[in-house]
Amino acid sequence: MVAGTVRIAILGSGLIGAIHAAAIAEVPNAKLTVVIDSFEERAKQLAAEYGAVAETDLARALERDDIDAVHICTPSGTHAKLGTMVAEAGKHVLVEKPLDITLAAGRRLVEAGESHGVKVAVVFQKRFTESAQRVHEAAQGGRLGKLIECDASIKWYREPKYYSDSPWHGTWAMDGGGALINQGVHMVDLLKWVAGPVRTVVARRRTALHKIEVEDLIDAIVEFDNGALGVIQASTALYPGFPERLSIHGSKGSAIIEGSDLVQWDVQGEPQVARAFGLPTGASDPGAIGHRYHVPVIADFVDSILQNRPPMVTGRDALDTLELVMAVYKSAQERKEATLPLPPDWRPGP
Repeated sequence: MVAGTVRIAILGSGLIGAIHAAAIAEVPNAKLTVVIDSFEERAKQLAAEYGAVAETDLARALERDDIDAVHICTPSGTHAKLGTMVAEAGKHVLVEKPLDITLAAGRRLVEAGESHGVKVAVVFQKRFTESAQRVHEAAQGGRLGKLIECDASIKWYREPKYYSDSPWHGTWAMDGGGALINQGVHMVDLLKWVAGPVRTVVARRRTALHKIEVEDLIDAIVEFDNGALGVIQASTALYPGFPERLSIHGSKGSAIIEGSDLVQWDVQGEPQVARAFGLPTGASDPGAIGHRYHVPVIADFVDSILQNRPPMVTGRDALDTLELVMAVYKSAQERKEATLPLPPDWRPGP
C-alpha cells in the first residue's frame, strides 16, 4: 500500500467488472491500478477508462508490486480457484457472490485467506442498505419480539438471451445451479443475516420457462434454529420481474423490505415507518442495478484492509450462506428434508 491507498486489480472486465470499476472510482483510499482479462481488448478498454493498465495473465499480474487486493469478477465456478491463487500471492480478495459453487471449493478459498493472513470478503451488498441494517438490528436486538415467520423472495425475470448468449449462465458446471445460487443467493444471505441460522429445509424446484439444465424456479420451507418458520422463493421465470422482498414477522412487530425500500415497519410502541430510497433493482435486467450498491461494499473492504479488521461480510459468512443454498438444492434434488450442517463435500446436480 502507498500512503493509505489500497491499490486494486479487477479480474474480469465484463458487466460486473465494469460495475466494480465505477464503484472503486467513488471510494476514498482506493485506486484501480490493473484490469486482468484474457480478452485483451476488453481489458484495455476498461483499464483506459479509469487510468489503469491491462494484463491478460493472472499469475503474471500477481507478481506486480502495485496490487494490494484483487476483485474476482469471473464466472461463479472459477471464484475459489482464482481467489485462492490471489490469497496465496499475499493479496486481499473481494469475491463476487457466490463464494463458489461448491462447499469444498469455497472452504479452500476461506482457508487460504486465513493461512496467508489476507482478507477474504464477498459481495453481498443487500446487507449494506439502510433498510436491511435497521431490520437486522431490530430482529437481532429483540425489538420485533420472538421471531415467528421470516420470508425472502426474488421473483425476477430473465429474457431467454440472458442464458443463450452466455457460455456459463444456467449451467451446473459454471453457474452451479440457476435462479437460487445466481440471483436468489442475495436474499438467502440477507434472510440468514437478519433471522439467524437455519436447521432444516424442504424444497422443490422446476425448470419452468427457460431452455436450461438448471432451475429457473425453486421454493423452500425453512425452519430456523430459533424456532421460526420461513419461505425462500427464487425465480427468473416470472414476467415481467418484481422487486425482491424480505418479510420479518415477530411477536412484537413486522418489517418488510422491497428492493432497498422499507415499505412497512409496524412495531409495538413505535411509530409506523415507510422509507423509499429509490435504488434500482435487477428484477428484469441485471445491468439495471448499476454500481451504487457496490460502493459501500468496496468502501468497507478497503477500510478493513487499512484498519486490519474483519470485513462486514467475511468468507466464513459467505460459506454459511452457500451451505444454506446447498441445503435447499439437496432437499429439492433428493425430494426430502435436508438438515444442516451438510456433509462437507456435498454438491448439487440434475
